[in-house]
Amino acid sequence: MAFIESPRFPESISYHSSGGPVWKTQVVQTSSGREQRIQTWQDPLRKWDAMNGVRTDAELDQLHAWFMVTAGMAHSFRWKDWKDYVATTANSTGIVNANSLGNGTSLGQLYKRYAVGSRTYVRKIIKPVAGTLQVFKNGVALASGYGLGNWQLDATTGALSFYGTPPSTTDTLTWAGQFDVPVRFDTDTFSASYEDLNASSVSLPIVEIRT
Repeated sequence: MAFIESPRFPESISYHSSGGPVWKTQVVQTSSGREQRIQTWQDPLRKWDAMNGVRTDAELDQLHAWFMVTAGMAHSFRWKDWKDYVATTANSTGIVNANSLGNGTSLGQLYKRYAVGSRTYVRKIIKPVAGTLQVFKNGVALASGYGLGNWQLDATTGALSFYGTPPSTTDTLTWAGQFDVPVRFDTDTFSASYEDLNASSVSLPIVEIRT
């Protein structure tokens, strides 16, 4: 089905929406009470309640319009996760996969790294926000565009193209900028009414899509 690259889902609604990453773990308890935990998913799926973000009648109208245009669960779109939408170079969260760069391949991929002590988790970023990115090689900013030594972003996939001699596998490539999450509605039913605004019994789930 179609993916709506523009416009992004209304930021005023996503700002107040509740939600975040969800992991899937299987916990098996033995007869002694000890546990065995199996991480079923390699990556989490993020989920939100869009109805929780509605504060005005105008926002409810906006939400209803999006639900109609996306045909419920059929079409997907960009969502700004206000709790996690920026990568930086200050703490090395924005990294570029350099595998095979310099070996005849000039394509890289954006990732974000999360660290607690020596443990890290790396997340693939596929919906960067065009116009917000900076790319660095060994700490030096590279120019964007089609010039020799420059880079070009595919904002629909998070892929970077490098022109001229590709960066070496020994180069450190980082980036800074903003990104969105690809999502869809997780229901085909819109049951809210104006008198239900801010009612805890009304929900409209949003779920991240894997690509």
